[in-house]
Amino acid sequence: MLRIGRAAAGISYGIPVGAVVPLGFEAYVRVFHPAEGGEDGGEPIFWSEVAEWAGRRVHPLMQWEAISRPAPGFGAGPKPWKEDPPVGRCPDDTLAALAEHLERFTETPETTWVCVWDGFTSVGPLIRHAPRVRLPGRTYALLRAPLDVVAEGIVRGGVWTPGPNLWWPDDRAWCVATEVDFRWTFVAGSRGLIASIAGDTRLEALETRPEHRCDVGSDMINVLNDESH
Repeated sequence: MLRIGRAAAGISYGIPVGAVVPLGFEAYVRVFHPAEGGEDGGEPIFWSEVAEWAGRRVHPLMQWEAISRPAPGFGAGPKPWKEDPPVGRCPDDTLAALAEHLERFTETPETTWVCVWDGFTSVGPLIRHAPRVRLPGRTYALLRAPLDVVAEGIVRGGVWTPGPNLWWPDDRAWCVATEVDFRWTFVAGSRGLIASIAGDTRLEALETRPEHRCDVGSDMINVLNDESH
């Protein structure tokens, strides 16, 4: 059974990964939504490139607001990005790459359950009239579709735009969560799936754990780096 709740004892503040994506899986990965740069603004820019420019450290709990702010003595040249990473929406190319891995690690790719946050305004009648799923702090429209339709619907600007926010196959082999306030996507699944995603050079993905914090105040490494100067 998929379960979202407390990730571990000892978490007394902040938002843990296990409050966003279900507990009980073998492994977890955080896929960072790229920023956009280049002359036309469409070139994906990884967080690691921004962190290098800003003199920041890359780690699984890093936050965009921390790594994009130059440390003392850094950031003298032009910043390498034009648009910040999208919030609450997994970029098309990132979603398409993820779908390639996800399809190999489920026996039910023909049936995927999709939750789209019902607070989005740019949705069609399919989402407006769908049944609702209520979780703490969020209400979603629930839809069902083959995995390839879920991915291609985003890539082609179809019915899922701007979701999906929470989705999983019928056999519950994995779960993907793009929280509406975050600039990244979590994937929970088998160790094989997570290793496959983390090793894909098209993606910027770092393994994480359910007890890791993921709220805006979680990047203590780069905050403490500021305070040490």
